[in-house]
Amino acid sequence: MNLKDRMILEDYRKSRENYVKLEEIVTAKLKAIADKSGILVMGLEHRVKAEKSLEGKLYRSGSYYQKLEDLMDLFGARVILYFSDDVDKIGKLVEEEFKIDWEHSSDKRTLLAPDTFGYLSLHYICSLPDGED
Repeated sequence: MNLKDRMILEDYRKSRENYVKLEEIVTAKLKAIADKSGILVMGLEHRVKAEKSLEGKLYRSGSYYQKLEDLMDLFGARVILYFSDDVDKIGKLVEEEFKIDWEHSSDKRTLLAPDTFGYLSLHYICSLPDGED
């Protein structure tokens, strides 16, 4: 492992507790969004990236990541819904509660042909609104 990746890992170790706290805040907000929506939610999954997983990602990416802040998946959450038309409804509520990084967010549903079965997802890269961190 090169020096840059070791420095990124060390920064991650120092700030991991912040991601754990973020996980608690975001999970509570997503539960509140689901409750507010009245939509039946199949599940809410979330995780802070494991150090071993981060190490593997850094190894596989070569020199792509220069600093910890370049990584956008150190914490992730997923709202799993029963019906695809509920995705936009929950998505709208997420847009109201979080700051969305539109440049890095994507709608994976647009990649599937209408007659194709697959993972229909809306991926948001988000941050907490100012004053909520």
